Amino acid sequence: QEIEKYREGLAPQERNKLLVAIKTSETDLNRAEKKYEDSKKLLAEEYIKQSELDEDKIAYERAVVLKDSADTDLRLFDKYTFPMQIAELETKLADAERACATTQKRGESQLGQKQVAVQQIQKRLEVQQQQLKERQTDLDNMVLTAPCPGIVVYGNPHEPWYRDQVKVGGTIRGNFTVLTIPDLRVM
Repeated sequence: QEIEKYREGLAPQERNKLLVAIKTSETDLNRAEKKYEDSKKLLAEEYIKQSELDEDKIAYERAVVLKDSADTDLRLFDKYTFPMQIAELETKLADAERACATTQKRGESQLGQKQVAVQQIQKRLEVQQQQLKERQTDLDNMVLTAPCPGIVVYGNPHEPWYRDQVKVGGTIRGNFTVLTIPDLRVM
């Protein structure tokens, strides 16, 4: 839009200003030239002084320089300013498009990374849920129920030396008797 704005709006407006400056300088030059020519005739007839002719000559020469300057400004605009401004705007557009593409690729890359991270977390969650089920099953299997009512005694009464090992945090091995329900009828 900036290129279009410059090409269709600002550049023609600036060029028109330069054309107006040329027209103005041409008009001023024609007036200064006529006044200078008239002053030559008036000096020849001794109606004005040499200093007035010199002032008109200076004004004429100034008008010539201003006209040349206005023509040069238009040529510079057409040959350099306009093409350079268009090129600069096109470069900015290309840079912006490149930055947009880079940002889009970076966004796609980050999205891919996030999707992979989500998949990994979901897999980890599934594994942890499976482990939770296994641990719950193990916990359910660790509930000890007595086969009959009675008093509970730690360890095996026939092996009292192992009784001290039955405690919270103690090590339990296979075939280790943790609890015993003694038969009270035999006592």
